[in-house]
Amino acid sequence: MSSLSEFDFALPAHLIAQRPAANRTDSRLLVFQKEMPTPKHANFKNLIDYLNPGDALVLNNTKVIPARFFGFKTTTGGKVEILLSRVLPDGTWIALISSKRALQINSEITIGKDLTAKILAKVNDEPGAYHISFTEDILARADELGQIPLPPYIERTCDENDKERYQTVFADPCQNQAVAAPTAGLHFDQDLLNKIAEKGVHLVHVTLHVGPGTFLPIRTDNLDEHKMHAEPWSITKEAAQIISTVKQEGGRVIAVGTTSVRVLETAATQSNELLQAGSGLTRLFIRPGFHFQIVDAFVTNFHLPKTTLLFLVAAAIGRERLLEAYQEAIQKEYRFFSYGDACLFDVMDFAK
Repeated sequence: MSSLSEFDFALPAHLIAQRPAANRTDSRLLVFQKEMPTPKHANFKNLIDYLNPGDALVLNNTKVIPARFFGFKTTTGGKVEILLSRVLPDGTWIALISSKRALQINSEITIGKDLTAKILAKVNDEPGAYHISFTEDILARADELGQIPLPPYIERTCDENDKERYQTVFADPCQNQAVAAPTAGLHFDQDLLNKIAEKGVHLVHVTLHVGPGTFLPIRTDNLDEHKMHAEPWSITKEAAQIISTVKQEGGRVIAVGTTSVRVLETAATQSNELLQAGSGLTRLFIRPGFHFQIVDAFVTNFHLPKTTLLFLVAAAIGRERLLEAYQEAIQKEYRFFSYGDACLFDVMDFAK
């Protein structure tokens, strides 16, 4: 069984990207395919060279909302921060809430001049999460009252540029529930997507609404004790059919981002043979020993130490290969994390 300490690495602070590259495709791309003894260095716009006609490139079309809200306790005036996680069928929300003093059930939080949130219950299986309601549709007021929830390692406040750049160009306005970007998708511009499609690669959209749990480190050596935050996912019948046909005809399924990986592999666990359309909540924790059924390769950014995302990459390519790639990236001064550079990895048959 893997130990948490085996997935730690030292990263110079100056390699944590604080802002995006000038243009989306200006990012660098570290490539580590099955036949390569060592990683290869490329530019992200060269990704097309590693895709073949008949492959499927799977993109997460979720849209990031201004999900961070600042308010105060209605009775005491104490400052409170709310980070939305996911909406429930009845219109209430699961959210991460932080304040200096303990939060009380049924207490209220004032946001802006006239919006009120009420704490309904604590969510026991998601650390720091609460079930809350709002006096109005919070999504209708999000642009006015909320902020784009940049990750905590970006040490600045969000600005107007982030409203565009912390969003993929293929984000679907009807899928506006993510509170963090599927960051591997940030490297694509429409011109690159058009060229990939012209090459005969299928562009397939799936949805996973990224929650704040994506940034949470694993805090226990017993990985079975780690609680994954639930995230809504869906895959349409059309997308499932294209991916199944690609697999049957010998093409590759290349997922863009760990979120797309988790959608595909979650759906696969609910299908007997061919991939089926579906939706629901996923808590899938992909770690070494996981058997990949759908994904043949994936594009991803560089991830924080001791996180579930790093474990997912290790499950796909092996821990030693992962650490070799990361050390190479550090030596060559790649930019890390959400606004950083990208990798292209093949899923290895021997991953343990």
